[in-house]
Amino acid sequence: KNPVTLVDIVNSCGRIGATSTAFSILMGSEKALAEGLEISERFKIEILEEVSRRRKEIREGFCIRYLVMEDAPSTSSIATIFSRYLFPEKPLIVLNVKKDGRVKVSARTTEKIAKRLDLAEVMRLASLKVGGSGGGHRVAAGASISREKMEEFLKEVDRLCCAMLA
Repeated sequence: KNPVTLVDIVNSCGRIGATSTAFSILMGSEKALAEGLEISERFKIEILEEVSRRRKEIREGFCIRYLVMEDAPSTSSIATIFSRYLFPEKPLIVLNVKKDGRVKVSARTTEKIAKRLDLAEVMRLASLKVGGSGGGHRVAAGASISREKMEEFLKEVDRLCCAMLA
């Protein structure tokens, strides 16, 4: 009945790979909706527990904060929670090191900071410099890079953020 809740439920199903449940919800299945609601609640709890565990692992650059995770289920939700509610003073970068050696990056910042800084451009430029790819929006962006280039990537992200915020 509530479109925002429906989007959250379908999104949670997609994030854990329950795409058939998500599709059934969109086709009007009440049974799938009940299952999706359960999945969504479990997903939210998992994300909040992850945020609680990872809070002490946040590291700080000159103009960014960042977190490195190993094969995490969802970094975008974690990055959003940290940047909006716990560490809004600087852009937050979450690097998710996958088993195949690729790193998926989620970058988030506040609307206030995004008036002076474009995370999409930061992700695009920093990832290009290390042979990856990136982009997105001013407040929410991402990239894909190789594990070997993480340190170089973080230094470039920090440098670009400092330059834009100067």
